[in-house]
Amino acid sequence: KRTAATAVCFHPGGREFAVGTSCGTIQVWNRARVSGRPERAVYDAHGVDKPVHSLTYNVDGSTLASRSAEDDTCKVWNARKLSKSSLPIQTCTGLPSVHEASNAAFSADGRLLCAGMSEYREVEGRRKEIGSLKLYAVQSAGSTSADTSVEPLLTLELEGDTGPVVVKWHAKLNQIFVGCSDGTTII
Repeated sequence: KRTAATAVCFHPGGREFAVGTSCGTIQVWNRARVSGRPERAVYDAHGVDKPVHSLTYNVDGSTLASRSAEDDTCKVWNARKLSKSSLPIQTCTGLPSVHEASNAAFSADGRLLCAGMSEYREVEGRRKEIGSLKLYAVQSAGSTSADTSVEPLLTLELEGDTGPVVVKWHAKLNQIFVGCSDGTTII
C-alpha cells in the first residue's frame, strides 16, 4: 500500500537506503535498481501502525537501528536479512521519548548503541522534562535469541529541564554529540 516516508538513511557504502514509513514498515531499496517495490522489508517493526521515525545504519551497514515515538524501544535489525518474518536482533528497552525526532547512534566499532530518553514528570508541583542518555551493548548481526530485550549498560542523566532529541556518534573523534530540547548541545 502507499504510505508516507517518515525516516530515511543511506547505507555507509551508498549502495542502498532504508526508509521508515508512517504505517510502521522498514524498507530497504537498492540505489542502482530502484523499482516499484523495495528489495527487503519488515512490516509493523514497532507494532501495528506505529510509524518508524528514525533509522540509522552501523558503520559497516550490517545492522540497522529503528525508533518510533509510539513505543519505548530502539530495535536493532540484521540489515542484510530483513524480511517479512524478521525479528529484531535486540530490543533496547526503557526509551520513552516526548520528541518524534529522537534517534540512536552506533559507536565506530558497532559494539555500542547510544539513545536518548525523555519524559515529562511532576517535580515540586511543576511539569518538568527529564532526560538521559543510555548506552547498550549491541549483539552481532548473526545472533538469535528468543528474548531480544536488553537493559542499558550505562545511563547518564542530563541536568536541567531538557531531554536529548538528536544523538550523533562521531566515528573518528569517538565523541557523542547530543542536541537537546532546550537548544543546547552536549559533547
